[in-house]
Amino acid sequence: MTSISHAPAALVGARRSVRALTAAAVFAVMSVLGLGFSIRLLNPWESWFLQVVARMRAGDVLYRDISYGAGPLPAYLTEATTYVVSIDVLAVKLVVVLAFAATATLAWLIAEHLEIGIGGRLLLLAALAYFAPPLQQPPYAPLATAFLLVALLAALLSRRAETPAARAVAGVVGGAACALAFGSKQNVGLYALAALVLTCVFERRVRAALWATASFVAGVGCLLLPVWLTGGFKGYLDYGFTGKGAYVHAQVPFSLSLTGVLDTVTGARSLAGVDAAYWAIGFFLPSLAVGGLVALAFAARRGRRLDAVPIVAFAAAGAASLYPRFDAPHVAYAAPPLVLLLAYALHDWRARIPRAIFVGIAAWVALAALLMATLPIRLARSPNAELSKLPHLRGAFVQPDEMARWEQDAARLVTAAHGDSDGLLLLVPDAGFRYLTTGLQNPTPFDFPFVTTFGRNGQQDVVDALASGRIQRVCLAGEWFGLAPERLLSYVRSTMRPGAELGMCRLYTHAG
Repeated sequence: MTSISHAPAALVGARRSVRALTAAAVFAVMSVLGLGFSIRLLNPWESWFLQVVARMRAGDVLYRDISYGAGPLPAYLTEATTYVVSIDVLAVKLVVVLAFAATATLAWLIAEHLEIGIGGRLLLLAALAYFAPPLQQPPYAPLATAFLLVALLAALLSRRAETPAARAVAGVVGGAACALAFGSKQNVGLYALAALVLTCVFERRVRAALWATASFVAGVGCLLLPVWLTGGFKGYLDYGFTGKGAYVHAQVPFSLSLTGVLDTVTGARSLAGVDAAYWAIGFFLPSLAVGGLVALAFAARRGRRLDAVPIVAFAAAGAASLYPRFDAPHVAYAAPPLVLLLAYALHDWRARIPRAIFVGIAAWVALAALLMATLPIRLARSPNAELSKLPHLRGAFVQPDEMARWEQDAARLVTAAHGDSDGLLLLVPDAGFRYLTTGLQNPTPFDFPFVTTFGRNGQQDVVDALASGRIQRVCLAGEWFGLAPERLLSYVRSTMRPGAELGMCRLYTHAG
C-alpha cells in the first residue's frame, strides 16, 4: 500500500512520465508529417548544401576550401547523417525534418508551460505545419529556430525557479541554446541571446543574464574551435561576417515579396495553383503577429498577469531575422516564435473571441497537416512523378521529363570536361546540383555562385585562377535573379574564348 507521504511523489512521477510520452508522441507524429512533406518534387536549389557536405566527406575543409556563410553545426550534423543514409539529399531532408519536429515539440512544451489547453496546443501544431513546414532548403535556419525555442523555454522556466541555483542553471541552458543557434545561423543566435538577456534584465534576474552570456561565449568557443584548428577561421569570418556586404545589399523587401504572393494568389487557375496560393498566404503571418502583440498590450494595460515578456522578446528576435530578406522562406523560418505569440494572445482573449473564429482557424491550418500527410500517396499515384535515380538525389520525386533532361545535361558536361574531373568550372545558379549529378569536382570554393557567397575577394581569386590557366574551361549561363557575380562573368565573356552551346550553358575555354 502506498503511504500518504509517498502518494504526491508518485503522482508527480506519473505526470512527468505522461508528459515525456506525450512529447515523444508529438515529435514522432510531426517527424512523419515532415518527412512526407519533404519528399515532394525535387528542387535543385536544395542540393547545393549536400554538395558542401559531399566535399567535406571528400576531405575539403569547411570555410578554408568551401564557401559557406552560416554556422558549422548544420554541416557537421548533416555530414554525420550521411554516414547513416549515404551522401544523399535524404541526409539534408532528415536534418530539416528533425529540426521541424523538435521545433513543434518545444512549442508544445512552451504552450503547456503557458497553461494553454490540449485543444489550443493541437491547434498550435497545425499552425506550425502551415506556417513553418520543412522547406526544400538547407538546415541551418530550421536548426537555429529550434535552438531559439530552447532558449525561450529556458527563459520561461527561469521565471519560476525557486532558488538562485535553479535560475543559474536555466541561464546556462538558455545561453548554451543561443550558442547552438549561433553555430547554426549567426544572426538568429545573436538575436536569441539579446532576447534572453533582455528578458532576464527586465525581470531583475541579472545573475541569470550573466550566466547566460558566459554560457553563450563558452559554447561559441567550443563550436568554433574545430574551425580554427582546421584553418578555416579566416574564411569563416569572411563568408559569415566581413564579406556579407553583398548579401545585405541584395535585399528582398516586403513590398517585392508581397507582389509575388499576390500574383500567386490571384493567378490560381488550377488545382496546383490553388495549392500554391494556400501555402503562399502564410506570408502574412508577421502581420497577424502584430495584431497579437497589440492584443497583449491591451491586456497588460488592464493589469492582468501575463508571461508576455519572454514571448514578445523572442517573437521580436524571430521577426528581426526577416532582415534583409523578407520573403516567404524567411517568414517560415521566423514563424515558430511568432505563432507562439499569436497562440498566447488568442489564449488570453479566448473568452472574447467567437467560437466560429477558432473553428475557422483550426480548419484552415488543419488542411496543411492533411496535405502533408497525403502528399506521398498523391505523388506515388501521379503519372507526372517518379522517384529520382540521379546520383546523390534519390530521396525525392521528380518529373520524368525533367530527370531525362538533367541526365542529358550531365552527360554533356562530363564530355565537355574531357576527362578532367576538376578542370571545368560551372558558373550557373544551380552549380551544386550539377556537380552532384555529374561527379565533377568544383575547382573553386563556390558551389552556390551568387554574388552573395564570394566574400570580399572571392571573385578576384577565381579571376586569377582563370588568368593563370589553372582553370581551363567554364560553363556559363543562368538567370541570376539580380545576384550575378558581375566581375567574374565579365572576365569570362570578355577574355575567354566562347565555344560549344551545351543546352544548359555555353562553354568558354582559356584563350592562352
